[in-house]
Amino acid sequence: LNIYTAELIAGEWANEKGMPFNSENDDHAHPALTKNEDIMVFASNMKGTLGGMDLWASRLVGGTWSEPVNLGTRINTSGDEVFPFIHTDGTLFYASNGLSTLGGLDVFMATQVMNHPDSLWEYPFNVGSPLNSPFDDFGLIMNKEKTEGYFSSNREGGKGDDDICLLYTSPSPRD
Repeated sequence: LNIYTAELIAGEWANEKGMPFNSENDDHAHPALTKNEDIMVFASNMKGTLGGMDLWASRLVGGTWSEPVNLGTRINTSGDEVFPFIHTDGTLFYASNGLSTLGGLDVFMATQVMNHPDSLWEYPFNVGSPLNSPFDDFGLIMNKEKTEGYFSSNREGGKGDDDICLLYTSPSPRD
């Protein structure tokens, strides 16, 4: 698995390029970009990984993606950290089976800490149920207001192995 970029030109994808850190020996998957598209977070099992898959970050500097940096022990565990999503407010959502879960993969969120010497995000916590369940729950995406989104799950009652589920959250009374 590797990550590629392409340009949409006149309705057609063109100029496909592999990321400079792609490798035949490692997997790179699930890229997510910050709002200003200058930081990409992705899952990989490359050298330096703490578990099966870790989250890594690369910065776009002068039109070139930097050497990836492991997000460290504040985010990564000896398990798998996968399917990152970076909300427009900078919050990192991702799935982990190495942190305290309700079972399988659970969705966690972490606070963005810019200029932190060890990590870009820290203080992850399990978002809990009803999003998380005793089954695998992952791949969350949300709208700007964090009131609607989608995630994937293999929980009972679905139509197949992994299903896309609708997430709807009520605005808080103070909103």
